[in-house]
Amino acid sequence: MTSSNAHSPKTIALFGATGTLGKAVVAALSPKYEVLPIQNRLQDKYDIHLMKFRTLLLSLATLAISSCASSNPSFGFNPVDYALRHAAPNSQEISLAQKRLQNFLRRANARQQALLGQNPVVAVQAYEIDANEVPGLIYQLSSGQVGTAVTYYASDPGDPTAVPVKFLLLFDSRTARLVSPEGVLVIDTPSRGTIGNFGGIHAVYAGTGWW
Repeated sequence: MTSSNAHSPKTIALFGATGTLGKAVVAALSPKYEVLPIQNRLQDKYDIHLMKFRTLLLSLATLAISSCASSNPSFGFNPVDYALRHAAPNSQEISLAQKRLQNFLRRANARQQALLGQNPVVAVQAYEIDANEVPGLIYQLSSGQVGTAVTYYASDPGDPTAVPVKFLLLFDSRTARLVSPEGVLVIDTPSRGTIGNFGGIHAVYAGTGWW
């Protein structure tokens, strides 16, 4: 603690002033003292953990509801949209995704084949990148703006860029052709062989097509 002359208010150096509790302390002291905030990294890390935990609970609740909807067609289509962004694929990504589609269709069990009969669109993973390769995504994740990112919110905040982002292409299983010229970027996905909402298109999620 340091002080100025008799005519000036006392100055208090406060550690953790940027944290949840610190802000309340600053508000209480400000009328009588000049508060000098000093960043407390441990407090900031605690706040990040708290924000991620709250968002994780919300995401888990949302995905629990969506899991019921996607695994039981009579419950209704999954209202949760897993898509974060849209992106255009290149020829290599399309070719790989088509091979994975065929592999998924060959291995589909009776329940999955029944789902395909009701909903012939299939979401196939064509590529995977890290979250830091998607412009602006790390900021959206760290500020809790992405509801379908349990993988991120359950991770260590020390390395958020390591969160994988999947690039999915949407095919008509009857023709093996794309139903949209653009694919979608996702972090969370439904279980393989269940229906999800990807950019407003309901599709059976195939992943990479491998078990």
